[in-house]
Amino acid sequence: MMRRSLVASVIAVALLLPFAVFARNFDFDYRMCVREAMNRREVGIIDNTLNHNNNKINAYHDHRARLFDAWDIENDKDRNNVIRNADKDFQNIVKDHDKNYKNIVRDLSNNFKNDERGCRNAYNDRVKQVPTGNVCFSSNECRPPIGYCTTETGECRMSCERNSNPCIQVCSGRCKVR
Repeated sequence: MMRRSLVASVIAVALLLPFAVFARNFDFDYRMCVREAMNRREVGIIDNTLNHNNNKINAYHDHRARLFDAWDIENDKDRNNVIRNADKDFQNIVKDHDKNYKNIVRDLSNNFKNDERGCRNAYNDRVKQVPTGNVCFSSNECRPPIGYCTTETGECRMSCERNSNPCIQVCSGRCKVR
C-alpha cells in the first residue's frame, strides 16, 4: 500500500512539476519591468532624501550663524528683531524644503504607479495574444510560456489512416493562459 502511494506521489510530482516551473516563470518579463520601475522610484526617493537632509543641514548652519552674529548687536530691540527675522526665515526655508520633498516623493510614486500600469498592460497584451480556446496538440502552438496546451487532460481519439491498422492515439487539448 505504501509502495503505491509512493509511486503515485512520484508520478504526480513528475506530471505537475513542469506546470509549477512554468507558473513561476511565465510572468518573468512583468516582474522585471515592475522591479525596474520600483528601483527607479526607490533610487529617486533616496537621492531626494539625501538632498533634502543636506538642504536642512545648510539651513540650520545659516540659522546658527545669523543667531551667533545677532548677539554682537548691543541694542536689545535690534538684536531681538534680527533673531526674530532669522527664526522666521529659517522656518520658511524649512517649510519650503519639506513641501518640495513631499512633492518630489509624490511625483516619484505617481511615476511608479504609471510605470507599473504600463508593465501590467504590456503583460496583458501578451496574454491577449494567446489563442485561448483553440485546439492544440502541443504547448508550442499556444505562445509559451504564457500559454499552454491542455494535452494532458485533452480529448484523445484513435486515428486510423484509411481505416487500416495500426491506429494511433491522437490527443488534442485547448490553449489556455497560465
